Amino acid sequence: MRSRCDFGGKATFLDTPRKPDRNATRIRRIAISSRVSTASQNTENQVRELRQVAERHGWQVVTEFTDDGVSGAKGGDGRPGLDVMMQAVARREIDMVMAWSVDRLGRSLQNLIELLGELHGKRVDLYLHQQGLDTSTPAGKALFHAADHRRATERMSISVRRPRNARSAILPD
Repeated sequence: MRSRCDFGGKATFLDTPRKPDRNATRIRRIAISSRVSTASQNTENQVRELRQVAERHGWQVVTEFTDDGVSGAKGGDGRPGLDVMMQAVARREIDMVMAWSVDRLGRSLQNLIELLGELHGKRVDLYLHQQGLDTSTPAGKALFHAADHRRATERMSISVRRPRNARSAILPD
Protein backbone atom coordinates (compact mmCIF):
# COMPACT_ATOMS: atom_id res chain seq x y z
CA MET A 1 0.00 0.00 0.00
CA ARG A 2 1.27 3.45 -0.75
CA SER A 3 0.50 6.64 1.10
CA ARG A 4 0.73 10.07 -0.47
CA CYS A 5 2.55 12.81 1.47
CA ASP A 6 3.04 16.43 0.37
CA PHE A 7 6.45 18.00 0.98
CA GLY A 8 6.65 21.58 -0.26
CA GLY A 9 4.28 21.16 -3.18
CA LYS A 10 5.85 17.88 -4.29
CA ALA A 11 3.91 14.63 -3.87
CA THR A 12 5.87 11.66 -2.60
CA PHE A 13 4.59 8.12 -2.19
CA LEU A 14 5.82 6.15 0.80
CA ASP A 15 5.49 2.41 1.20
CA THR A 16 3.56 1.71 4.36
CA PRO A 17 2.84 -1.70 5.80
CA ARG A 18 -0.68 -3.02 5.24
CA LYS A 19 -2.87 -3.88 8.13
CA PRO A 20 -4.31 -7.38 7.91
CA ASP A 21 -7.73 -7.34 6.31
CA ARG A 22 -10.14 -8.85 8.84
CA ASN A 23 -12.64 -9.54 6.08
CA ALA A 24 -10.16 -11.43 3.90
CA THR A 25 -11.12 -15.08 3.63
CA ARG A 26 -8.61 -17.85 3.53
CA ILE A 27 -8.79 -20.45 0.82
CA ARG A 28 -11.26 -23.05 1.94
CA ARG A 29 -10.52 -26.73 1.35
CA ILE A 30 -13.70 -28.25 -0.02
CA ALA A 31 -14.90 -31.85 -0.21
CA ILE A 32 -17.74 -32.59 -2.59
CA SER A 33 -20.09 -35.34 -1.48
CA SER A 34 -22.38 -36.87 -4.09
CA ARG A 35 -24.74 -39.83 -4.13
CA VAL A 36 -27.20 -41.51 -6.46
CA SER A 37 -29.66 -44.19 -5.42
CA THR A 38 -29.50 -46.51 -8.42
CA ALA A 39 -26.74 -47.83 -10.62
CA SER A 40 -28.50 -46.42 -13.71
CA GLN A 41 -27.95 -42.84 -12.44
CA ASN A 42 -24.68 -40.90 -12.20
CA THR A 43 -23.35 -38.03 -10.12
CA GLU A 44 -21.79 -36.02 -12.97
CA ASN A 45 -24.40 -33.22 -12.95
CA GLN A 46 -24.21 -32.80 -9.16
CA VAL A 47 -20.41 -32.67 -9.14
CA ARG A 48 -20.15 -30.35 -12.15
CA GLU A 49 -22.51 -27.77 -10.63
CA LEU A 50 -20.83 -27.93 -7.21
CA ARG A 51 -17.39 -27.43 -8.81
CA GLN A 52 -18.73 -24.31 -10.54
CA VAL A 53 -20.11 -22.96 -7.25
CA ALA A 54 -16.77 -23.57 -5.54
CA GLU A 55 -14.94 -21.78 -8.33
CA ARG A 56 -17.27 -18.76 -8.09
CA HIS A 57 -16.60 -18.54 -4.35
CA GLY A 58 -12.85 -19.00 -4.74
CA TRP A 59 -12.93 -22.29 -2.83
CA GLN A 60 -10.46 -25.08 -3.58
CA VAL A 61 -11.99 -28.51 -4.19
CA VAL A 62 -9.45 -30.91 -2.70
CA THR A 63 -11.41 -34.15 -2.87
CA GLU A 64 -14.68 -35.74 -3.94
CA PHE A 65 -16.57 -38.56 -2.25
CA THR A 66 -19.13 -40.51 -4.24
CA ASP A 67 -21.61 -43.23 -3.37
CA ASP A 68 -23.05 -44.74 -6.55
CA GLY A 69 -26.22 -46.82 -6.34
CA VAL A 70 -26.53 -46.47 -2.57
CA SER A 71 -29.74 -45.66 -0.73
CA GLY A 72 -29.68 -42.59 1.51
CA ALA A 73 -31.68 -44.52 4.10
CA LYS A 74 -28.54 -46.48 4.96
CA GLY A 75 -27.01 -43.50 6.77
CA GLY A 76 -23.34 -44.25 7.34
CA ASP A 77 -23.80 -48.02 7.02
CA GLY A 78 -22.98 -49.28 3.55
CA ARG A 79 -21.90 -45.84 2.30
CA PRO A 80 -18.14 -46.06 1.76
CA GLY A 81 -17.89 -42.53 0.29
CA LEU A 82 -19.59 -41.01 3.32
CA ASP A 83 -17.43 -43.08 5.69
CA VAL A 84 -14.18 -41.92 4.06
CA MET A 85 -15.44 -38.32 4.00
CA MET A 86 -16.14 -38.40 7.73
CA GLN A 87 -12.63 -39.76 8.33
CA ALA A 88 -11.27 -36.75 6.41
CA VAL A 89 -13.46 -34.49 8.57
CA ALA A 90 -12.06 -36.12 11.72
CA ARG A 91 -8.50 -35.51 10.47
CA ARG A 92 -9.36 -31.85 9.64
CA GLU A 93 -8.31 -32.31 6.01
CA ILE A 94 -11.27 -30.26 4.79
CA ASP A 95 -12.96 -27.01 5.83
CA MET A 96 -16.33 -27.49 4.15
CA VAL A 97 -18.49 -30.28 2.74
CA MET A 98 -20.54 -29.45 -0.35
CA ALA A 99 -23.54 -31.54 -1.36
CA TRP A 100 -26.19 -31.11 -4.02
CA SER A 101 -29.06 -31.50 -1.56
CA VAL A 102 -29.73 -32.55 2.01
CA ASP A 103 -31.24 -35.84 0.77
CA ARG A 104 -27.91 -36.71 -0.88
CA LEU A 105 -26.36 -36.88 2.60
CA GLY A 106 -29.09 -39.05 4.10
CA ARG A 107 -32.80 -39.49 4.56
CA SER A 108 -33.04 -40.11 8.28
CA LEU A 109 -33.40 -36.99 10.42
CA GLN A 110 -31.42 -38.65 13.19
CA ASN A 111 -28.52 -39.47 10.84
CA LEU A 112 -28.52 -35.91 9.45
CA ILE A 113 -28.48 -34.40 12.95
CA GLU A 114 -25.57 -36.69 13.90
CA LEU A 115 -23.71 -35.69 10.73
CA LEU A 116 -24.27 -31.99 11.45
CA GLY A 117 -23.04 -32.53 15.00
CA GLU A 118 -19.85 -34.23 13.82
CA LEU A 119 -19.18 -31.48 11.27
CA HIS A 120 -19.86 -28.76 13.83
CA GLY A 121 -17.63 -30.47 16.39
CA LYS A 122 -14.71 -30.36 13.95
CA ARG A 123 -15.59 -26.84 12.77
CA VAL A 124 -16.30 -28.05 9.25
CA ASP A 125 -18.97 -26.10 7.39
CA LEU A 126 -21.69 -27.49 5.14
CA TYR A 127 -22.97 -26.12 1.83
CA LEU A 128 -26.24 -27.53 0.46
CA HIS A 129 -26.84 -26.26 -3.07
CA GLN A 130 -30.56 -26.93 -3.55
CA GLN A 131 -31.46 -25.55 -0.12
CA GLY A 132 -29.18 -22.52 -0.51
CA LEU A 133 -27.65 -23.30 2.87
CA ASP A 134 -24.09 -22.31 3.78
CA THR A 135 -23.18 -22.82 7.43
CA SER A 136 -20.20 -20.48 7.11
CA THR A 137 -22.73 -17.60 7.09
CA PRO A 138 -24.56 -16.26 10.17
CA ALA A 139 -27.87 -17.77 9.05
CA GLY A 140 -26.19 -21.10 8.39
CA LYS A 141 -24.51 -21.07 11.81
CA ALA A 142 -27.98 -20.82 13.36
CA LEU A 143 -28.75 -24.23 11.81
CA PHE A 144 -25.76 -25.77 13.57
CA HIS A 145 -26.96 -24.34 16.88
CA ALA A 146 -30.49 -25.65 16.29
CA ALA A 147 -29.09 -29.11 15.46
CA ASP A 148 -26.98 -29.07 18.64
CA HIS A 149 -30.10 -28.17 20.63
CA ARG A 150 -32.07 -30.99 18.98
CA ARG A 151 -29.31 -33.53 19.74
CA ALA A 152 -29.16 -32.41 23.39
CA THR A 153 -32.95 -32.64 23.72
CA GLU A 154 -32.96 -36.13 22.18
CA ARG A 155 -30.18 -37.33 24.52
CA MET A 156 -32.05 -35.96 27.51
CA SER A 157 -35.35 -37.59 26.53
CA ILE A 158 -33.60 -40.94 26.00
CA SER A 159 -32.01 -40.76 29.46
CA VAL A 160 -35.41 -39.94 31.01
CA ARG A 161 -37.18 -42.82 29.19
CA ARG A 162 -34.49 -45.42 29.86
CA PRO A 163 -34.98 -45.79 33.67
CA ARG A 164 -38.79 -45.82 33.27
CA ASN A 165 -38.58 -48.56 30.63
CA ALA A 166 -36.16 -50.57 32.78
CA ARG A 167 -38.52 -50.40 35.79
CA SER A 168 -41.54 -51.47 33.76
CA ALA A 169 -39.64 -54.47 32.44
CA ILE A 170 -38.88 -55.61 36.01
CA LEU A 171 -42.03 -54.64 37.91
CA PRO A 172 -45.44 -55.92 36.87
CA ASP A 173 -48.30 -53.42 36.49
